[in-house]
Amino acid sequence: MEDSERQNRHFFPEGKVVEYIPNKKLAYTWQQSDMPDFTRTVVTWQLGIRLD
Repeated sequence: MEDSERQNRHFFPEGKVVEYIPNKKLAYTWQQSDMPDFTRTVVTWQLGIRLD
């Protein structure tokens, strides 16, 4: 598939929550199931109150 074709597609990533600490941390996996060469990714967010 060429890059221009990929840009015109809708993507539906799949994943699951792997860690959740309320008000502190959220981590989940992210993977494109229809792209075999797409690496499974883990996204992690540090949550909290901003005190600026």
